[in-house]
Amino acid sequence: MDQYRLVTVVGSTGAQGGAVVRSLLKMDNFKDDLLRAFQNSWAIFAMTDFWATPTQPEIEIEQGKLMADVAAKLNIKYFIFSCAINVNKLSDGKLNVPQFSDKAIVREYISQTYPEMKTIYVMPSFYFQNWTGSYPLPIKKLKDGTIEFSLPMSLHGKLHNIDIDDLGPIVSHLLQNPENFIGQDIYVCGEEVDFEEFVRIFTRVTGRQAQAKTMTEHEFRQWAQDLPENVQNYLLDMFKWMEVNGCYTPEIDWRNGQMLTKLNTFETWLIKSGWMGPD
Repeated sequence: MDQYRLVTVVGSTGAQGGAVVRSLLKMDNFKDDLLRAFQNSWAIFAMTDFWATPTQPEIEIEQGKLMADVAAKLNIKYFIFSCAINVNKLSDGKLNVPQFSDKAIVREYISQTYPEMKTIYVMPSFYFQNWTGSYPLPIKKLKDGTIEFSLPMSLHGKLHNIDIDDLGPIVSHLLQNPENFIGQDIYVCGEEVDFEEFVRIFTRVTGRQAQAKTMTEHEFRQWAQDLPENVQNYLLDMFKWMEVNGCYTPEIDWRNGQMLTKLNTFETWLIKSGWMGPD
């Protein structure tokens, strides 16, 4: 067994990171910089961030392909890529969800261009933290104290959920015996519940009265008015897909990540985090 193993984690998040990516991808020496960064790595965990450049989704594809190119050139022993399903393809072009589909395009590029590269694909689901971040999903406290969770989907729409902090233990477990997972899709999902049940769980754990609301398209666009119209469209199409399928497809066994390590459900995440919703 190697005494020293370097695992490189790479990704760019947020507006500042996105600006850097846009600039670096235009520079001829960016590939050389990646070569230096990846040099001597035993394994690489690579992720791309659609939200860093949402008005230019093609940049996410370029970024993902470039990371794979460099990893292949350096003969990195193990390459783990965070990806998603191709909603555009699966919906026969009826839905445009680049925040999912562009990652799937990179995944296909990796598998076809570098079939000999020892790659593992992780496929996270919908983060609980989407309700709590700097730009949270629509949630508010009503005058009577009720917490209202709102989404542009049916109350019976599917939610595949995960605690973002569980991604680390999944990747760590994969790297303990990576040969067992080469070429596999590992789904990082703690549970599947419908939207209404999700909110019932919140009330049961926190004791706070809550309700789920189906937003109209107009209401959603009002909430997302600071986002460009095309990005609003991407999100609406995403929820149209999730309403029926969640983050995956009916054929997918999304529980395989649970076989590697214990993953949080909404209930256990609420208890762990102490989150009580908005004040």
